[in-house]
Amino acid sequence: MDLQLRVGLNSGQVIAGEIGSGALGYTAIGEQVGMAQRMESVAPPGGVMLSASTARLVDGAAALSEPESVRIKGADESVPVCRLLGMRQDRTVRRAESNLVGRRWEMNAVEGLLDRAIDGHGAVVGVVGLPGIGKSRLVRELSATASARGIEVITTFCESHTSQIPFHAVARLLRVAFEVEGLDTPVARDSSQALSMLWYQQAPRS
Repeated sequence: MDLQLRVGLNSGQVIAGEIGSGALGYTAIGEQVGMAQRMESVAPPGGVMLSASTARLVDGAAALSEPESVRIKGADESVPVCRLLGMRQDRTVRRAESNLVGRRWEMNAVEGLLDRAIDGHGAVVGVVGLPGIGKSRLVRELSATASARGIEVITTFCESHTSQIPFHAVARLLRVAFEVEGLDTPVARDSSQALSMLWYQQAPRS
Protein backbone atom coordinates (compact mmCIF):
# COMPACT_ATOMS: atom_id res chain seq x y z
CA MET A 1 0.00 0.00 0.00
CA ASP A 2 1.39 3.39 -1.02
CA LEU A 3 -0.01 5.78 1.59
CA GLN A 4 0.27 9.48 0.70
CA LEU A 5 -1.06 12.35 2.78
CA ARG A 6 -2.48 15.69 1.76
CA VAL A 7 -1.73 18.61 4.09
CA GLY A 8 -3.42 22.00 4.08
CA LEU A 9 -2.22 25.04 6.07
CA ASN A 10 -4.07 28.24 6.82
CA SER A 11 -3.50 31.02 9.36
CA GLY A 12 -5.96 33.24 11.19
CA GLN A 13 -7.99 33.71 14.34
CA VAL A 14 -9.88 30.72 15.73
CA ILE A 15 -11.70 29.70 18.87
CA ALA A 16 -9.71 27.02 20.67
CA GLY A 17 -10.30 25.18 23.92
CA GLU A 18 -12.00 22.26 25.61
CA ILE A 19 -15.06 22.00 23.40
CA GLY A 20 -17.21 18.93 23.87
CA SER A 21 -16.47 15.91 26.01
CA GLY A 22 -14.01 13.06 25.88
CA ALA A 23 -10.26 12.69 25.90
CA LEU A 24 -9.91 14.67 22.64
CA GLY A 25 -12.08 17.58 23.73
CA TYR A 26 -9.50 20.27 22.91
CA THR A 27 -10.09 21.58 19.41
CA ALA A 28 -10.23 24.70 17.27
CA ILE A 29 -13.25 25.98 15.40
CA GLY A 30 -13.92 28.89 13.10
CA GLU A 31 -13.81 30.02 9.49
CA GLN A 32 -10.03 29.66 9.32
CA VAL A 33 -10.23 25.97 10.25
CA GLY A 34 -12.55 25.42 7.32
CA MET A 35 -10.11 27.18 5.01
CA ALA A 36 -7.33 24.85 6.19
CA GLN A 37 -9.56 21.91 5.29
CA ARG A 38 -10.11 23.43 1.83
CA MET A 39 -6.35 23.75 1.39
CA GLU A 40 -6.04 20.07 2.25
CA SER A 41 -8.65 19.16 -0.37
CA VAL A 42 -6.73 20.91 -3.19
CA ALA A 43 -3.27 19.70 -2.11
CA PRO A 44 -1.67 17.04 -4.35
CA PRO A 45 -1.02 13.59 -2.86
CA GLY A 46 2.10 13.84 -0.72
CA GLY A 47 2.03 17.64 -0.97
CA VAL A 48 1.39 20.63 1.29
CA MET A 49 -0.82 23.51 0.14
CA LEU A 50 -0.69 26.94 1.79
CA SER A 51 -3.27 29.69 1.82
CA ALA A 52 -2.25 33.27 1.04
CA SER A 53 -2.18 34.20 4.74
CA THR A 54 0.21 31.36 5.62
CA ALA A 55 2.36 32.03 2.57
CA ARG A 56 2.91 35.60 3.79
CA LEU A 57 3.95 34.39 7.25
CA VAL A 58 6.59 31.96 5.95
CA ASP A 59 7.99 34.27 3.28
CA GLY A 60 11.78 34.00 3.42
CA ALA A 61 11.71 30.84 5.53
CA ALA A 62 10.12 28.43 3.06
CA ALA A 63 10.49 27.74 -0.65
CA LEU A 64 7.07 28.07 -2.29
CA SER A 65 5.71 27.54 -5.76
CA GLU A 66 4.38 30.42 -7.80
CA PRO A 67 0.88 31.46 -6.61
CA GLU A 68 -1.97 29.77 -8.42
CA SER A 69 -5.73 30.20 -8.26
CA VAL A 70 -7.98 27.30 -7.30
CA ARG A 71 -11.70 26.87 -6.78
CA ILE A 72 -12.71 25.66 -3.35
CA LYS A 73 -16.02 24.61 -1.86
CA GLY A 74 -18.07 27.47 -0.44
CA ALA A 75 -16.26 30.27 -2.30
CA ASP A 76 -17.79 32.17 -5.20
CA GLU A 77 -14.39 33.10 -6.64
CA SER A 78 -11.08 31.28 -6.95
CA VAL A 79 -8.53 31.84 -4.15
CA PRO A 80 -4.71 32.15 -4.37
CA VAL A 81 -2.67 29.26 -3.00
CA CYS A 82 0.99 28.16 -2.96
CA ARG A 83 2.51 24.71 -2.73
CA LEU A 84 5.28 24.10 -0.21
CA LEU A 85 8.48 23.00 -1.96
CA GLY A 86 10.82 22.88 1.04
CA MET A 87 12.43 24.89 3.83
CA ARG A 88 15.22 27.37 3.13
CA GLN A 89 18.42 26.43 4.93
CA ASP A 90 19.83 29.95 4.56
CA ARG A 91 16.91 31.72 6.21
CA THR A 92 18.89 32.63 9.36
CA VAL A 93 21.45 34.56 7.31
CA ARG A 94 19.00 36.50 5.12
CA ARG A 95 16.64 37.52 7.87
CA ALA A 96 16.26 41.29 8.22
CA GLU A 97 17.54 42.52 11.58
CA SER A 98 17.66 45.74 13.55
CA ASN A 99 21.00 46.92 14.88
CA LEU A 100 22.43 44.70 17.60
CA VAL A 101 22.65 46.55 20.92
CA GLY A 102 25.09 45.30 23.54
CA ARG A 103 26.75 41.87 23.40
CA ARG A 104 30.01 43.59 22.41
CA TRP A 105 32.10 41.25 24.57
CA GLU A 106 30.46 38.18 23.06
CA MET A 107 30.82 39.53 19.51
CA ASN A 108 34.50 40.32 20.09
CA ALA A 109 35.04 36.77 21.34
CA VAL A 110 33.39 35.03 18.39
CA GLU A 111 34.90 37.45 15.85
CA GLY A 112 38.32 36.57 17.27
CA LEU A 113 37.54 32.89 16.73
CA LEU A 114 36.39 33.72 13.22
CA ASP A 115 39.75 35.35 12.50
CA ARG A 116 41.52 32.21 13.74
CA ALA A 117 39.28 30.04 11.57
CA ILE A 118 40.20 32.10 8.52
CA ASP A 119 43.86 31.49 9.38
CA GLY A 120 43.22 27.75 9.43
CA HIS A 121 42.54 27.15 13.12
CA GLY A 122 38.94 26.00 13.25
CA ALA A 123 36.81 25.92 16.36
CA VAL A 124 33.43 24.81 17.63
CA VAL A 125 31.52 27.40 19.63
CA GLY A 126 28.63 26.53 21.91
CA VAL A 127 26.23 29.35 22.79
CA VAL A 128 24.19 28.66 25.91
CA GLY A 129 21.82 30.77 27.99
CA LEU A 130 18.28 31.26 29.17
CA PRO A 131 15.45 31.32 26.59
CA GLY A 132 15.04 34.70 24.96
CA ILE A 133 18.44 36.00 25.98
CA GLY A 134 19.57 36.41 22.36
CA LYS A 135 21.51 33.26 21.46
CA SER A 136 20.05 32.90 17.97
CA ARG A 137 20.50 36.60 17.29
CA LEU A 138 24.18 36.38 18.20
CA VAL A 139 24.65 33.48 15.79
CA ARG A 140 22.85 35.35 13.02
CA GLU A 141 25.02 38.40 13.61
CA LEU A 142 28.22 36.34 13.35
CA SER A 143 26.92 34.63 10.19
CA ALA A 144 26.21 38.03 8.63
CA THR A 145 29.70 39.23 9.58
CA ALA A 146 31.29 36.17 7.98
CA SER A 147 29.23 36.59 4.81
CA ALA A 148 30.23 40.26 4.58
CA ARG A 149 33.88 39.15 4.63
CA GLY A 150 33.33 36.84 1.66
CA ILE A 151 33.19 33.61 3.66
CA GLU A 152 30.77 30.91 2.56
CA VAL A 153 28.27 30.35 5.36
CA ILE A 154 26.32 27.09 5.56
CA THR A 155 23.50 26.98 8.08
CA THR A 156 21.14 24.33 9.37
CA PHE A 157 18.86 23.80 12.35
CA CYS A 158 17.58 21.06 14.62
CA GLU A 159 13.96 20.76 15.71
CA SER A 160 13.24 20.30 19.41
CA HIS A 161 11.83 16.81 18.84
CA THR A 162 15.19 15.67 17.39
CA SER A 163 17.27 16.86 20.34
CA GLN A 164 17.84 13.27 21.52
CA ILE A 165 19.08 12.01 18.12
CA PRO A 166 22.91 12.02 18.09
CA PHE A 167 24.54 14.00 15.27
CA HIS A 168 21.18 15.02 13.77
CA ALA A 169 22.31 18.62 13.31
CA VAL A 170 25.65 17.44 11.88
CA ALA A 171 23.85 15.18 9.39
CA ARG A 172 21.66 18.06 8.24
CA LEU A 173 24.70 20.32 7.95
CA LEU A 174 26.44 17.79 5.72
CA ARG A 175 23.32 17.45 3.58
CA VAL A 176 23.29 21.21 3.02
CA ALA A 177 27.04 21.31 2.31
CA PHE A 178 26.74 18.49 -0.24
CA GLU A 179 23.60 20.08 -1.74
CA VAL A 180 21.47 16.99 -1.13
CA GLU A 181 18.99 18.50 1.33
CA GLY A 182 15.52 17.05 0.81
CA LEU A 183 16.67 14.06 -1.24
CA ASP A 184 15.98 10.46 -0.26
CA THR A 185 18.85 8.71 1.50
CA PRO A 186 19.95 6.48 -1.46
CA VAL A 187 19.84 9.41 -3.90
CA ALA A 188 21.64 11.69 -1.42
CA ARG A 189 24.34 9.05 -0.86
CA ASP A 190 24.99 8.66 -4.60
CA SER A 191 25.10 12.43 -5.15
CA SER A 192 27.46 12.94 -2.19
CA GLN A 193 29.84 10.24 -3.44
CA ALA A 194 29.92 11.79 -6.91
CA LEU A 195 30.59 15.26 -5.46
CA SER A 196 33.32 13.92 -3.16
CA MET A 197 35.04 12.25 -6.11
CA LEU A 198 34.87 15.52 -8.07
CA TRP A 199 36.42 17.44 -5.18
CA TYR A 200 39.17 14.83 -4.86
CA GLN A 201 40.00 15.09 -8.56
CA GLN A 202 40.15 18.89 -8.41
CA ALA A 203 42.15 19.10 -5.19
CA PRO A 204 45.84 20.04 -5.60
CA ARG A 205 48.33 17.28 -5.00
CA SER A 206 51.46 17.83 -2.88
